[in-house]
Amino acid sequence: MDEALKQLRDLHLPDPPGLWPPAPGWWVLGILIAALIGLLAIRIYRNRRRAKPLRLAVGDLDNLLAERRAARISPRDFADAVNELLKRALIYGARRADAAALTGPAWLAYLDTIVASDVFSIGAGAALGHRRFAPDFEPDAD
Repeated sequence: MDEALKQLRDLHLPDPPGLWPPAPGWWVLGILIAALIGLLAIRIYRNRRRAKPLRLAVGDLDNLLAERRAARISPRDFADAVNELLKRALIYGARRADAAALTGPAWLAYLDTIVASDVFSIGAGAALGHRRFAPDFEPDAD
């Protein structure tokens, strides 16, 4: 019997489980996190693309103001360029296609409704209406 006991080995524990492959719950969690990151990236991309025309309009307005302050552009051309810039920003940036056909008092009233004031119909913004076509037009660029 001694001979048989000598042939036995000590008990040994199995190797501890490794980190790979992870349990199914971790796979599901990883897929959910990857999907959420993908959806977030798509949302950020769409928001940035949607806001791009407005960012460009603000940059163009800064350039126009700099040119007007340096007297490289006439007051009439400045008013025309600001009017065009406002219309482009509304149509492409704010997605307000109904602004495309507006001119004169209707255009100024539309701008008044956006800013909730009468600054375009009565105030300095009136220079963006039909007044800019008058021969003696001298708007206040400020």
